[in-house]
Amino acid sequence: AGDLLVVTGPLGGSLASGRNMRPEPRFAEGQWLAAHGLAHAMMDLSDGLAADAPKLAEASGCGVLLLPAQVPVHADVPLFSDQARAACCEGEDFELLAAIAAEQWPTLQLAWPFPRPLATVGWLLAEPGAWREDARGRMVPLDWSGYEHG
Repeated sequence: AGDLLVVTGPLGGSLASGRNMRPEPRFAEGQWLAAHGLAHAMMDLSDGLAADAPKLAEASGCGVLLLPAQVPVHADVPLFSDQARAACCEGEDFELLAAIAAEQWPTLQLAWPFPRPLATVGWLLAEPGAWREDARGRMVPLDWSGYEHG
């Protein structure tokens, strides 16, 4: 609990653009985070942030608060759509979601050697459950879903 959640790149638009057929897994980024001992937990975003972040939180014995307004939106997400929701709910992004100690964030930003900057997208919480910040800054239940396997 208390860790920041960060992603390795912009999210959304993968299915509509066909990027899901040409995945670029973030192996180097994951290896770098692991080698530097900065990630307390990490996973691939294949089912969408709204589906995968609660999985990471539950596996860590925590709850999660997503900050949709801070999620980097891929240029492939149509402008007329709800971009924050699309970035959180669409899957097949193949970016990494990592939990890092908040006090390490400034150091990590300076040391990050990759062209795509990391972005903060939420927090791990001591309380169980899945939450999101709404447009008014209120903490509401995470009522968005990602890809669900049938």
